[in-house]
Amino acid sequence: MKKVGLLTLGCRVNQYESQAIAEQLEEMGYSIVPFSDECDVYIINTCTVTAESDRKSKQMIGRAIARKKDNSDVIVCAIGCYTQNRKQNFASDDILISNDVDIIGGNSDKSRIAEIINNYILSKASNKVDILQDMDNIQEFEDISLKKSNNVRAYLKVQDGCNNFCTYCIVPIVRGRVRSKPLEKVKNDLIRLRHSGYDEVVYCGIEISAYGQDNGAGLIELAKAAQDAGFTRVRFGSLNPMIFERDFVKRLSEIDIVMPHFHLSVQSASDNILGAMKRKYNAVQLYDGVENIYRYFDNVTLSCDLICGFPGETDDDFSQTVKFVENNRFIHAHIFPYSRRKGTPAADFGAQISTKIKKERCAKRSSVAHKKRKQIFAEYNEKRAYVLVENMKNGYWFGHTENFMPVAIKSDCTPGSFVEVVLNDKFEYISDEYSFIIG
Repeated sequence: MKKVGLLTLGCRVNQYESQAIAEQLEEMGYSIVPFSDECDVYIINTCTVTAESDRKSKQMIGRAIARKKDNSDVIVCAIGCYTQNRKQNFASDDILISNDVDIIGGNSDKSRIAEIINNYILSKASNKVDILQDMDNIQEFEDISLKKSNNVRAYLKVQDGCNNFCTYCIVPIVRGRVRSKPLEKVKNDLIRLRHSGYDEVVYCGIEISAYGQDNGAGLIELAKAAQDAGFTRVRFGSLNPMIFERDFVKRLSEIDIVMPHFHLSVQSASDNILGAMKRKYNAVQLYDGVENIYRYFDNVTLSCDLICGFPGETDDDFSQTVKFVENNRFIHAHIFPYSRRKGTPAADFGAQISTKIKKERCAKRSSVAHKKRKQIFAEYNEKRAYVLVENMKNGYWFGHTENFMPVAIKSDCTPGSFVEVVLNDKFEYISDEYSFIIG
């Protein structure tokens, strides 16, 4: 049995696609093993959202190539956003044009990668296989589904691509335009996943808020489909704040299984910076959207993405975003320094912020977010919650409440089960996550 090491960098969508590829390979008789093992095939599903993502992607491809130099029969396959970006924004790349990468793809035809690898091995091919395509030419949603998740939650990719073209973001270039999975296919997948025993489903996509722009459906229809399939909890991936208009939030809140936690792709709360980023909302709309969430969802919490040090960000711009974090119920804040991406308008903006200032602003914003998180956790002392038990780490069973508060439980639990707990005033970092400690 041939061994495959599959390494994934980047977002939940990449992770989902890698799991689907692994599932297909296992059905063909391959064994999926850690990337650090000696393997017959190495697959690197790459990321390019930041310069650090590029560095890691190139490093991991290099590691696989080094194994190939020790064993010429090793097959190296590189796919994903980094490889896609190198095709569309760079004339050449020494690693990717090297004959040491046997199979190179981008973000199209990922549903065929397992078949391509299998055919490559069976035919004993020696020529390099290049299936990179320009994503602007991809018009249809590529259906790549999981039969079983590696998590106690079921994840379902229903959308790909983005039409926003924010000035800092390379994603529309490497992922193409918005493409949605037809609602009937979503329903079929939901039924299959529910029959596999999952109680909670998480919809994921590159710009999940845009689901249905090309087929007339939307997030309301996705939530209702999950309810009709028998799920007791439904969540969504990162959401654009502009969708939280009052009528939409009201309708969403009327679907019982929608959980009271939302992850918002905020980036900034300064009108100046939002305008420079070409986000499609301003600070007033951002605050209004959050207020709509509070109006219709009880016991709700939020998480968000924030960028520090966007070109031209003044101290006042930065302070406005800090104030936004202080004034709202964010239990997680994913804070990133602005990363200059060749091929995006912001890469050529003047007033680029120094690395030193970006680091200082990230540290300050992280400190504010941590203080806010402690304040929110303290509000839950003696409140009851239901935890979906996920996995064991450091002697604790970890899971999340309805509003995605992390909980570490000392007593015996079963993964995938729901446990009623009484939250307390004891919370700390365990396994890199700030959690309530139960027992």
